Amino acid sequence: MAVRSFFESALTAFDIPYPSIGEFQVQNGTIYFTQTNAVSGKNHLFMKKPDTPVRKLYTVDHDIKSGLNCYGAAALAVDGAAGVLALSKNVLYRFNENGYQTEVTLPEGDYGDPIVGGKSLFMVRDICRNQALIRYDIENLFNGTQSEPDILDSEKNHFYGNLDLTFDNRFVTCNKWTNGTPFDDANVFAFDVLQQYGVDLAFKNRSEIDAAKYPRCRYKEGSNEVMFISDKTGYDDFVIGDILTKESTTFHCQSPGSYDIGEPNWLMGLQWPYVYIGDTIVYATVDKLYVYKGDKKLKEYNVDNITLMHFDKVNPHMVYMKAKGPLGDSIMCLDLNSNEMIGPSIVYKAESLSPEFIIVPSLAEYAGIRGYLYTPKNVVEEGSRKIIIWLHGGPAMRIAPGFDARKNALVAADYYIFVPAFAGSGGFGPDLRKRLDGNWGKADAEDIISVARAIEMPGDEIFLIGSSAGAFLAYYSIARAPEGLFTAASVVASFYDLGDVYRTAVPFEAPYLARLMPIEDSQLNIPEKLIEKEVPIAIFHGENDPVVNSGSAGELARMLVEGNVHVVFKQFEGEGHGLKKKENIIYWLQETMCIFSPDDVDE
Repeated sequence: MAVRSFFESALTAFDIPYPSIGEFQVQNGTIYFTQTNAVSGKNHLFMKKPDTPVRKLYTVDHDIKSGLNCYGAAALAVDGAAGVLALSKNVLYRFNENGYQTEVTLPEGDYGDPIVGGKSLFMVRDICRNQALIRYDIENLFNGTQSEPDILDSEKNHFYGNLDLTFDNRFVTCNKWTNGTPFDDANVFAFDVLQQYGVDLAFKNRSEIDAAKYPRCRYKEGSNEVMFISDKTGYDDFVIGDILTKESTTFHCQSPGSYDIGEPNWLMGLQWPYVYIGDTIVYATVDKLYVYKGDKKLKEYNVDNITLMHFDKVNPHMVYMKAKGPLGDSIMCLDLNSNEMIGPSIVYKAESLSPEFIIVPSLAEYAGIRGYLYTPKNVVEEGSRKIIIWLHGGPAMRIAPGFDARKNALVAADYYIFVPAFAGSGGFGPDLRKRLDGNWGKADAEDIISVARAIEMPGDEIFLIGSSAGAFLAYYSIARAPEGLFTAASVVASFYDLGDVYRTAVPFEAPYLARLMPIEDSQLNIPEKLIEKEVPIAIFHGENDPVVNSGSAGELARMLVEGNVHVVFKQFEGEGHGLKKKENIIYWLQETMCIFSPDDVDE
């Protein structure tokens, strides 16, 4: 198949201006949400009122996002009944329900996780890696009488995220963790707005400290309870604690071997996997949505990849959720007052390809490793297949079957794609995640090699694609694999020297990386091994990558070229940790196809 004819027919997904949904908030039935523009890579803000078309809230090319914690945090907050507040770095926009905009520039710094309680706006601020939980009087902020915030809590080498409020707005709660990712040590911090003091919550009947993931207040009049996810039992439980009495109970909704609730590792991101309204708990795993009344399960629905959940405080029985399913991104709604509760309905769906042009993956397992398999419509006989093993980043992110135009385009070109949940992957329980501790670049690479051996038939070609930690894994898999197992690789935002990554890591990642680091004598000389294996590699990197310095990728490309390895190297202006812009993604696809299957490319 010629590459050009394929792109003329199969890449129409990249002509869609807004293919993905970022974050959302909801108030009185009106949904405010961001979508990433495929051309500029910027996040634009939209509004959807019931029974009305979607409206873009401004025409200027703003970029609605938080710069907090490197990977970002929430940038939207409902503004009472008046509209929405939206951050663009240190500029705060205010839109009323009719779309009217005003704005204020905050003091220098990074801001995120805004939430409004009464007349107050609470946020997290970061100045040179020093974070604080802050408060503004909203009206004073916008009329110019308050420029500097009230500092509610700030402790050296501590980070904050996932802000929430009790029903009466008395307590602000959040995750608070030490100078490292909150995967293991995040606790719950509560600030008493009435008494003006803050406290790190330690509940009486909890015998040990464990990560308190995604703390969220119970939305019930008179309640001072906060709920969080704990996996200290070896699987996910909900813990419900009273802020005042410090008493707590554990709600065992999951069981040994069950999937994680939500994304188990990335607390600083744009994720809320559950809500707690009155006596009702709604939560999501990688492929299910559950509704409980007390400790009784009412409903279970098959819904893929719900990553963000909110409820409408004006109509709290209406629960909204963002799902990144195989047919595209959507915002769904579940009415808890409905007698039938037939399941969540779609209230907004991002534009996508027609379903007949989308390849929907199926669950598969190779060498005992679960994953999603994308099979081309033109089924190719075993022994002549081109198979891509797609390596997720993180390295502890979870895999999901959400629509990805890049994967869809490659499958339309008759590539098979398998996305494995290798050692360290989230979503499938802590045992799989913890297999990577002390074995980064070894346990995960061994999994990929096992998958390749199990999936390959004589005559098949196996390729690797990965970004960030997935790119690192591609290098290590090639380095550890027997000669000839992998045909070629394509990587984005790559790194190969673990010691260098650890030394230059952003502060909140360093302790997590230290836990993963292999012992010294198990690390490999990656450039030497890649030169020895002679596997062609396409290396791409964003010039403005805040996570991994692009110089490392360029240095490796130079060494491989000097070692007579076929290398394609490209550094993209205006890109960060990964590729967002349409033209750059298409370029990446073209060059990846060329290095994977040079004989199929038109001259």
